[in-house]
Amino acid sequence: MKSRITVFIVITLLTKCSLAQMGPLSLSLDLTKPTGEYGESVGFGYGGVWGYEDFISDKVGLTLHFGNTLMSAKGYDTLFTSGTCEMLHAQLGVKYYFNDHYSGLYGMFQVGASRATYDFTIFEFQNTSRVTTFSVGYKASRKWDYSLRFNSARVLGTTDPMRFVGLRVSRTLFGDRQERP
Repeated sequence: MKSRITVFIVITLLTKCSLAQMGPLSLSLDLTKPTGEYGESVGFGYGGVWGYEDFISDKVGLTLHFGNTLMSAKGYDTLFTSGTCEMLHAQLGVKYYFNDHYSGLYGMFQVGASRATYDFTIFEFQNTSRVTTFSVGYKASRKWDYSLRFNSARVLGTTDPMRFVGLRVSRTLFGDRQERP
């Protein structure tokens, strides 16, 4: 219940900010593939992400992303062959456009937090992690944005990170402020 209230509050705030023409609000589809040891127990994932960007210079934007990713469980042990992993995440970052005026190729760095809930066949548990994301993307138009992402999430209290790569397709819904600053 807490997470649903939090999602509602964040979406409401992002919508109000965007409607005030502070920057664009986007909705994205995320496709993820866990790698390494993490990829042995959790499979392909998908999710939706709300994004907000405020331009601070001709080539730099501050970003805020908030979303949910659902991944399927897999594994070689019968205890882990069915179930899901759901990740609720929020990240702040900086986006740098290599071309002028918020278009074309860009690089992005984000940091944030994630709350994962694992629901396997016979047990359920949760963890909180710090997330670091590096992205390379292309803003194809004022409305469409595509990025390839590398995420590393370190569960608090552990040393082994959960890593996954992803593809994000974003659509700016409203608040397009490419004329700024």
